[in-house]
Amino acid sequence: MEALRLKINKQLPQDIKIFCLQPIAQRFNPKNCASHREYSYFLPTFMLTPVTEVCLERPPEFYEKQEAEKKAAKEAAADKEETK
Repeated sequence: MEALRLKINKQLPQDIKIFCLQPIAQRFNPKNCASHREYSYFLPTFMLTPVTEVCLERPPEFYEKQEAEKKAAKEAAADKEETK
């Protein structure tokens, strides 16, 4: 079973893992016969912070880079006009 679990995990995305496999009877139908289901979700702690406390603004570097790109585009357009 361990070899099968490892083989399946290699095919799954990095953020999804199978931790355990259990043998079952062939007539078992998981939708109708399961006694319970268990799910585990792992979240970064910042996701538990109320939305009002989370800073949704972009960092200043984003705006600085954007302004620099605009300036470079204007200069390139001006250089192109001068060469005509």
